[in-house]
Amino acid sequence: MKRDISPFHLGASLYIPAVHKDIFKVTTQSKYPNLKSAIICLEDSILDSQVEKGERNLKEILIKIPEQKLLLFVRPRNIEQLEKILEFPEIEKLDGFILPKVEMGNLERYRKLFTEEFYFMPTLETAVVFDEVELWKILEFLKEFQNHILSIRVGSEDIGKSLRLKRGCEKSIHEIPIFSRAITNVVGIFKPEGFNISAPVFSCYKNLGTLKREVEGDLENGLFGKSVIHPKQIDVVEQVYKISEDDLSEAQAILKENLAVEGFKEKMLEKKTHSNWAEDIILRNSIFGGKRW
Repeated sequence: MKRDISPFHLGASLYIPAVHKDIFKVTTQSKYPNLKSAIICLEDSILDSQVEKGERNLKEILIKIPEQKLLLFVRPRNIEQLEKILEFPEIEKLDGFILPKVEMGNLERYRKLFTEEFYFMPTLETAVVFDEVELWKILEFLKEFQNHILSIRVGSEDIGKSLRLKRGCEKSIHEIPIFSRAITNVVGIFKPEGFNISAPVFSCYKNLGTLKREVEGDLENGLFGKSVIHPKQIDVVEQVYKISEDDLSEAQAILKENLAVEGFKEKMLEKKTHSNWAEDIILRNSIFGGKRW
């Protein structure tokens, strides 16, 4: 039975190749027991020659994993592989799938796979992120299946590939205008319609200070949820997701008071305008707690 979750429950999602040596320890929670979610990747993180091994590992994982708290998703290589995986025994143990390189040209085929048993996270990571007309078409298509869509993902690595770019480790993605434009396009079109937008991965193991700054920028730009590629990135991301005392008290005041407008610590709070933000703050606080930084 599909679990009742929100994008906030994903936290920092550990992205792990399907052939990684520790994949069984991660997915059975014997390693990183506090990890909230993981994504098993059968796409860009493994070689073509490793696909069969990755699929065998996934089958074994589905047999081994017990009932657990860990939210578990798979990123298939393509639609054909997703169709194949959906026939694996005990596939219902997964929470859902990442849909790679989503465009209007492949959404008709994906649509047949949108079932009640799973959540889906379409990834916008091709040149489509710069085409607002196409993004509006994708939005209208996905609105019909919105209850199956946990989040819309923005894939910066493939966007960089299309631009022949590879970003470094010193700047956050929000400090690079071409990437910022892509994110703004997606957020501005999809988020007002009720879709959560998750943030691109930070592909450097080091520079945790830059990662922290990037996650802060994610929140400021309306993004929530971030795939991580190394365990030491998890705590950095989830520390930023913690709620400050000021934000929590403001959120509680907004939801508690019956006044349309209220002065609070030298700020104006408007119930109709700020209630959505306040509800998100309360939910985040229940999952991640108060901020230590």
